[in-house]
Amino acid sequence: CKPRPAVADGAGISANVADVAVQAVAVDSQPRCVLTDKTALAGSDAGDGFDFGEGVAVDGGAIVGLLRAAPGGRRAAIARVGPHVPARVIDLGNVTGDDPPPQPFVRGAEVFAAGYVEEPGVDGGARPASHQAGARGRKLTLFRVTDAPTGLVTIPQTSDESPAFDVTALPSGSTSGAIVVWDEDAPSPGDAGEEAPRGVIRAALLAPDLRTVTQVATVSPDMTDAERPRVALRDGGFWVAWVARKREPPRDAGPELEGPGEDRAYRWVELVAVDEHGRAAGAVRRLSPATGHAAGFDVVASGSRLDAVIVLDDEEGEGAGGGVIHVIA
Repeated sequence: CKPRPAVADGAGISANVADVAVQAVAVDSQPRCVLTDKTALAGSDAGDGFDFGEGVAVDGGAIVGLLRAAPGGRRAAIARVGPHVPARVIDLGNVTGDDPPPQPFVRGAEVFAAGYVEEPGVDGGARPASHQAGARGRKLTLFRVTDAPTGLVTIPQTSDESPAFDVTALPSGSTSGAIVVWDEDAPSPGDAGEEAPRGVIRAALLAPDLRTVTQVATVSPDMTDAERPRVALRDGGFWVAWVARKREPPRDAGPELEGPGEDRAYRWVELVAVDEHGRAAGAVRRLSPATGHAAGFDVVASGSRLDAVIVLDDEEGEGAGGGVIHVIA
């Protein structure tokens, strides 16, 4: 919010560059944004014990997903944030392990949240409305959030190490209410002791009332090792993107470890267009080099266009660091 430092003089640079610098200082003489009164999170039993997730803008403020410290463990919650007033924290339930904060999303004027919640929330929180008996692994629950959360549906996932998921709602009046994507381990066709499990990206379409799963499909290709999916709306359906992995060939007669007990792997971002029924509507596209090392990415869509921003770990030289690329689909 503060202006950039003024250029002391133009000595040693060309006249054109000096003119541009002077113009930039003139433009930056006013703050680029204005700070309002600070907003404080209220309702925590443990002061500063917050982990923040994603947020969405709504009329009059924003909705932010978070984890907060509470007696007996960590609690998933969302915070309603607005200017000039204390933020209001609404608990969804307890979480375990390294499960991430819940993800809020909106549909029309209604606020929803999705997250891995192990126990019913306090202060009016409800148990999930439904789940499949006997399912193992994590259970991703969707809530409608008003003054208190109401559990709508729980989507079981097979056992895997990744808690990654994404969700987006469809416009009111659509044949489906929302789409949820996540990664999980593909069933192993071989015997134990073979290569590590391959990740697949699964997508679930929900009914307009978000209380029923109408369809579940695998959207990543066969033989692709995929993880960390993202989903966005597009004209006529959805975009689904993910990080694909492939083990690097051994170097100098021995594997090069990326972490403790982990071989180095190429990582790149792939994208596929999906129709409104959850079926692939085109070929999978590669958005970053297949011999690179994508550390993470995010996407935003508008109409039929998708913008992806990808962080690369590749270093051109010793200590040079990686880079960021912007790709348009």
